[in-house]
Amino acid sequence: MMLSIIIDNYNYDRFLADSIDSALAVRWPDKEIIVVDDGSTDNSHDLIASYGDRVVPLFKPNGGQNDAVNAAIARSSGEWILVLDADDMVLPSVAEAALASPHPEAAVVQWGMQYVDRQGKGREHVWPVFTAADTTGSIKQAMATTGYYDASATSANLWARRFLEEIGPLPTRDEHGLGYFDDYLHLLAPFFGEVVCLPSVQTLYRVHGTNNGYVGGFSPEAMARMCAEDLLRLRLVDEVLRRTKRTSLGEAGVTWDNLLEHMSHRLVHKRFSPETYPLNETIGTVVRKYLGAVRRSGKSPKQQAISAAWGMAIAATPLSVARRAGEIRAGRAAHWLDLLRSSGD
Repeated sequence: MMLSIIIDNYNYDRFLADSIDSALAVRWPDKEIIVVDDGSTDNSHDLIASYGDRVVPLFKPNGGQNDAVNAAIARSSGEWILVLDADDMVLPSVAEAALASPHPEAAVVQWGMQYVDRQGKGREHVWPVFTAADTTGSIKQAMATTGYYDASATSANLWARRFLEEIGPLPTRDEHGLGYFDDYLHLLAPFFGEVVCLPSVQTLYRVHGTNNGYVGGFSPEAMARMCAEDLLRLRLVDEVLRRTKRTSLGEAGVTWDNLLEHMSHRLVHKRFSPETYPLNETIGTVVRKYLGAVRRSGKSPKQQAISAAWGMAIAATPLSVARRAGEIRAGRAAHWLDLLRSSGD
């Protein structure tokens, strides 16, 4: 069974060698490692070339992560495809853990990530944490209830080629406006096969302060961008489901009005940047939907009360107070991230 490990890189020469070395160390008899460089202007080209024929180099003009991954998938030949961000690493056991048991009906196999600092040193934080309760059935139920499910970021997923080929090329930044693909594929996966969740950790996710994803802190601007991308992603997913005659998100009962994280983004976007808010709804409507998402979140009564109070502070207090409420909550959630960042200075 052929495994393709695709490493997507853009100006990460300071981390890229660790990523390539981790892929080379993966224990699997039939594997290929494709390093796709998306128009880097640093020393990435020479670094990739230094590996000789141990990797398959692929150099292209800058077009965004999805465009780079599309090019690498077209070049690959594996039945299973692992996309590894150039600042992350996988453990040598990743293929054995993910492919030791056959998963003929799976669209994706996912696992947990251990967060590490910019030096690659580990901390105790692991996310997501999967158990035997995380099944395709429970995932579909979670989607119908909250609009989403616990899903790993890019470097902690193994995608079935048949799934990727059926849904077609990833929507790109330049053509479709979609910057990243992990949540896009995770929304589609339960409609095209099983979602297999491994209880083990097989990826090291590096936090270095310049990650492409929004990590920690309170940034109304970043949350507004995420809100807009969430809505775009839902539209593109619905188009694929209709094109492949699977279903529609509406028929499946999936709406992100029920997803607490998304509604947090919507609430902040509506309050801090109402002029660019993409939906025709009042702040009162957004608050009502946010509180509904709090009730559906599965949090304890105390946690629900805290989340509801935070939402009301964002929606109904002066902007200076609302910003402070956001900073206090984000600071509490991001405390361990601050430790990671300071350890690398």
